[in-house]
Amino acid sequence: MRKLYLTAIVLCAAFTGVAQEKIDFVGQSALHQYRLNQQTKNTTETLKPVMAGVNAGNETTAVIVDLSEGYDIEDLIAAGAEIKDHRGNMAIVSVPVSQVESFSKIDAVKQVTFGKMAYAKLDQARSVTKTDFAHKGLAIEAGYKGAGIIVGAMDEGMDPNHIAFTDSAGVTRLKKLFHFYDTDGNMSEYAPTDSLYKFTYDTNTSAHGTHVMGIMTGGYTGNNYYGVAPCADVVMACGAFSDINILLGIAAIIDYAYEKEQPVVVNLSIGNNIGPHDGTDAFSRYLELFGEDAIICMSAGNEATETIVLNKTFTESDNEIKSFVIENDYVVDYVVGSKGLHAGSIDIWSSTSDALEVVPVICDVTTGQVVFEMPKAALVADGTVRYVSNDRYYEMGDIVDTNFDKMFKGYIGIGSKLNSGELKFSDEIKFPNNNRYNVYVTYYLDRLSIPTNTGQYVFGVKIKGKAGQRVDAYLDGQYSKYNSQNLAGWNGGTDNGTINGMACGKNVIAVGSFNSRNNYTSIGGSMFGTNATVGAISSYSSYGDLIDGRTLPHICAPGSFLLSSVGQHYVTYMVNAGQVAYNDMAKKETVNGKDYYWDAMQGTSMASPFMAGAAALWLEANPYLKHKDIVEIAQSSATVDRNVTSGNPIQWGAGKLNVYNGLKQAINSRTAIDGFIPEADKRIIVKELSENVYEVFVAAEGQLNATLYNAAGQPVKSAYAEGDTLTLDADGLAAGVYVLAVQGNDTKYTKRILVK
Repeated sequence: MRKLYLTAIVLCAAFTGVAQEKIDFVGQSALHQYRLNQQTKNTTETLKPVMAGVNAGNETTAVIVDLSEGYDIEDLIAAGAEIKDHRGNMAIVSVPVSQVESFSKIDAVKQVTFGKMAYAKLDQARSVTKTDFAHKGLAIEAGYKGAGIIVGAMDEGMDPNHIAFTDSAGVTRLKKLFHFYDTDGNMSEYAPTDSLYKFTYDTNTSAHGTHVMGIMTGGYTGNNYYGVAPCADVVMACGAFSDINILLGIAAIIDYAYEKEQPVVVNLSIGNNIGPHDGTDAFSRYLELFGEDAIICMSAGNEATETIVLNKTFTESDNEIKSFVIENDYVVDYVVGSKGLHAGSIDIWSSTSDALEVVPVICDVTTGQVVFEMPKAALVADGTVRYVSNDRYYEMGDIVDTNFDKMFKGYIGIGSKLNSGELKFSDEIKFPNNNRYNVYVTYYLDRLSIPTNTGQYVFGVKIKGKAGQRVDAYLDGQYSKYNSQNLAGWNGGTDNGTINGMACGKNVIAVGSFNSRNNYTSIGGSMFGTNATVGAISSYSSYGDLIDGRTLPHICAPGSFLLSSVGQHYVTYMVNAGQVAYNDMAKKETVNGKDYYWDAMQGTSMASPFMAGAAALWLEANPYLKHKDIVEIAQSSATVDRNVTSGNPIQWGAGKLNVYNGLKQAINSRTAIDGFIPEADKRIIVKELSENVYEVFVAAEGQLNATLYNAAGQPVKSAYAEGDTLTLDADGLAAGVYVLAVQGNDTKYTKRILVK
């Protein structure tokens, strides 16, 4: 270890040299805003933070650090950093905000990545995916339900005391809860034996996490709204959403599973759209390391109906793309004093190391004329520049422009650099930076489109490149979208590339959504729904043709109007706020004097936990499955029907999740390993194809002889088949319980079945 020292510094006014080079653009923007807020912290006009963990009141912030070759974690400790997590040559550390720039300059630090904000993106669904066959796979005995597997999630709106997370005896299946109470990675830990009852919820304004966990692991069978893995052990992480906290939440879940020596599945129904979408960003690389020890499922995103991507491959005669940025359909105004400011960013990536010419502009769309553009002289490579409307947004080095001030209040910043070099994490693992040119535009404007008495001004961007060069320009997707404003030559954006940027890691299963249902009936008898086609792809389900040749998502699962658990505190809040009535909920159960609720939600947020629950069932069948195995099983066992073949093949991935077919493959994969043959009762699955017609599957058998015996022990039906599957027709028999005896190559299996 080399001895290093971190010395306190005064807040610097501008980025210079190595500090600027090592800090990612998100971090540079965050620190810029932090300094502006420091200048006006005693006023009422504080800028609403757009990045995680760098609020004006924060003294520390958590960042991801790539260590330089030849240095180790002790060097960061010696430099004054608090270590939150450490994997390979990557670490999550907490440092004083005022010292981030000096910290980035030390030799041990290769690069510093700031946290970005992330956003939250059952009954019929179980039938469509054949999950019920997996649950009831042993006829009237229990099948595979996730027993012995830890299923966790990092989410918001968790109600750990919902009855959905108890077993048949009413005892909680929740083993741990980790609550992140700020964006700096600080958390409290709760256990069922002592402190869990003290924790009620992390927020009462959302039920997202409770709903997601219910889809994965809901175990209450008093109604039909239980989850995919109802017997799995549950671990929750929740609280302040930033990608730093998300990583720390995953780390806590995985570390607990490692301690208990249990296989683990982690679901992330969250995301954002910033990043290279090729798995080389710090967050994705950290996830890739996690994926060596856990199965990680992530929602594909819900932006396919929003035009938040520009992409184009330039030619000699067509080397420019340009578009306007306007408020999207779900925009929420930030109230800052008397101003409504809109904050956002555009993350622009070249397919090559060749530089891009990116120019932020303002256009009067009533005339089609560009009335302001950032001077090209200011747009130097590996530089950062900001144009501000007035002194309110100024810090040393920024350019105040009076023409800009006449149209918008706020600032526009731009930075560019080449992401080159190699990141070495161990002798075995090397992650190259992508050698792609990156331009990052950040804006903080009173309106993205603002009418005045002189015109209709709209913010936009122009991008030029070389022939053969591809450009992908991603909006953050929360409050804005691309639009042509019906002007010739301006591009309206595309939905190809809307895939969640956080789902592009190499050890992540990206999950899209299809419509398993399009309506539900509430407690009060009202029907809620849409005209979406059942069985079709969900219109909002994001997808992308990635620069590295991959297409995502991997698979699609049910995501429309899934009925699952929601927290009582959330329901009470929504009722008191006048948003819903109690009778609008899908279901209410009162147990031991306490009310519990279930309701419908839709999105890829609902599809991803369905895949995660399926992975838990497959791990129960074969605990030795790894990421690549789960992906292979999901894709090779997928259902491909007319909806899939007639749709966009990229948007569908491999098709529709088929839990039952995947389970058979998982069982067979285990029997193929010497010494790891499941117990006999875990090798046979009996599935009812139609009334009293059964499919009998026995793993690792080459031929099957089946005989059905009545209560008196008399043989009444028989069947034979080559291979591991046969069909037995019990139609015409008297209703009742029968014993099915199946002789394999050298093993006999017996199960009870119910003839109707």
